[in-house]
Amino acid sequence: MAQQNLGLTVVVSLCCGLVGGFIGGLLAPLVAAGFVIGAAAAATESVQQDTDKMGRTAADMRTIGTASEAYAVDNRRYADADSIVALAVRLEPTYVNKVPYEDGWGNRFLVASGGRDYEIRSIGPDGIANNFDDIVYSNGEFTQYP
Repeated sequence: MAQQNLGLTVVVSLCCGLVGGFIGGLLAPLVAAGFVIGAAAAATESVQQDTDKMGRTAADMRTIGTASEAYAVDNRRYADADSIVALAVRLEPTYVNKVPYEDGWGNRFLVASGGRDYEIRSIGPDGIANNFDDIVYSNGEFTQYP
């Protein structure tokens, strides 16, 4: 009797394995496709968020640049400033109501201003200055935009 039960168990196990393997073979590509689609959707969302942050950053930099240009019209030179805070002191509230201090990624704008030139720099999403993803606005135009 024990041998019959063992034989039946082996046959049932083999059948279940074959059926399970068949079903698993059908489901595995579907599960894999679901992971790929989910990863692609997450990547697309991340790219869209970075695009939104870049757009906001560029708009804020133009605002600061426009205020700097207005200051230069009245004073025949750009405001002397080596930080966004120092620039804000010279521009607010006459030339702009509120100077934006940070880019879309939460990094402070870097500023070099005085005399005949000014530069406003966003250090971009990686938070490291002077590399490929920086956004630079200088003397009324973007000189670097990734």
